[in-house]
Amino acid sequence: DALRIDGSALEAGVAFDAAGQARSIELPPKARMRRSLWAVARETRADPGYVPRQVKNMLDAPFYSRSAVRTCLDGLETVGVHEALDLRRFRSPLLKPMLAMRVPRRPGWTFAQT
Repeated sequence: DALRIDGSALEAGVAFDAAGQARSIELPPKARMRRSLWAVARETRADPGYVPRQVKNMLDAPFYSRSAVRTCLDGLETVGVHEALDLRRFRSPLLKPMLAMRVPRRPGWTFAQT
């Protein structure tokens, strides 16, 4: 799911079968989650009445959150990776100086070393 700056929504549901074939599916309802440690708003999809919850924090930044989330889809409880990105915060002039400090850098590292 994505909410565009003009307020319109971009939503897609895709299911994959055992052979890897994809098909579009009807989306379950949205379910709100607690905000991240930096108060980034988060929501996911879940069966009606199910309350999704974070089971592991992976990355938390002033504009971005990644975590493992337990939810229930079509009656099957599962854990998946959830990401939330707030580009309004990202473009804030107050946040830009923090970016270099938040992401650790290794001196002398290049892509050729991978």
